[in-house]
Amino acid sequence: MFTKIGPNEVTNDQGFKIKIGRGFLTYFERNKSIGLNAEYGQGPDLIIQTSSIRKWHPPFDNEPVSSNKKAEIIARIEEALSFLQVKYRLI
Repeated sequence: MFTKIGPNEVTNDQGFKIKIGRGFLTYFERNKSIGLNAEYGQGPDLIIQTSSIRKWHPPFDNEPVSSNKKAEIIARIEEALSFLQVKYRLI
């Protein structure tokens, strides 16, 4: 279940949250986080660069993100954005 904790921030009872900022989207999971490049395009869509999911922020930056974990992160971001009613496009 999702809970909105700010105008551009949502948390989930499965232990993750996302925050949308200017030029980025941050995914948090327990004590780890990953920043994704994200910008609003010419239309209303938030354009998210999934290729920016490569490694966690320090101190976990030596831990690569597996393809399965990347897919899970993307699915969770999509769920969260849908909950926030944000139109988005993944590239």
